[in-house]
Amino acid sequence: MLNMNNNYYKYLRKLNERKVDDRYKGKEHYFHASSAGLCLRKHYFGAVEQVEPVPPENISLSRLRLGDLVHGDIQESLKDFEKWAGLRKGSRYVIEDEIILEELNVRGHFDILDLQKKKLVDIKTVGGYKWKMIFGRNASDAVENYKLQLGTYGLGIEKKYNIELNKMSLLFYKLGDPKATDMRELIVPLFYMQKAEEYWKYVNEKIEPLPDIELGEAPVEGWECNPSWCGYFAHCGGGLKPELMDGHR
Repeated sequence: MLNMNNNYYKYLRKLNERKVDDRYKGKEHYFHASSAGLCLRKHYFGAVEQVEPVPPENISLSRLRLGDLVHGDIQESLKDFEKWAGLRKGSRYVIEDEIILEELNVRGHFDILDLQKKKLVDIKTVGGYKWKMIFGRNASDAVENYKLQLGTYGLGIEKKYNIELNKMSLLFYKLGDPKATDMRELIVPLFYMQKAEEYWKYVNEKIEPLPDIELGEAPVEGWECNPSWCGYFAHCGGGLKPELMDGHR
């Protein structure tokens, strides 16, 4: 008899493998723009040792899939707008394009570039707790890595498209109770492009030999050392949390 739960996660694993093959196979030596502001050892294992990361656990696959679906819907709505407005496809919005910064050894894929407004938008799906950290009454700067990621894309876009961006933003989509679902934009200052350039220069300087395990850089934050979030957790020996190694060796 078909086990619906197991079959679904098998399907998600197949989608994830296809995405990894399409985006990263043969280009493993690049740092990932999406990992900006995160653990130096993660950069090392991925780009220097080129270790194949352990596939995400089921719960992470589910979250990633929800994120992909939201990204896809928002991006398709912009393509639909172009069609409705009588615009040539891709004349207003560039969707899911690759950027490469060879001098920094960084590569990534941005979400949306509005050519008319010269505006870069990156879509993020977050849960209720993260949402409160960003937009709540006692909001804190919980998205520095997202801002550095966006700045990295901005650097690549300005070089690839020979334009000067006017604006960058993070578009957050809150997951959870449908009644509470919301989208909200967070404007990111353009100086994050400079900060991103400085960050990646630092990574290139510090990446070899293998950085020591040290909170603040490797990892930047404690939550990174978790088998649910880091594909190199076992290879790293558990980082700050070797006690979580059971079942992940």
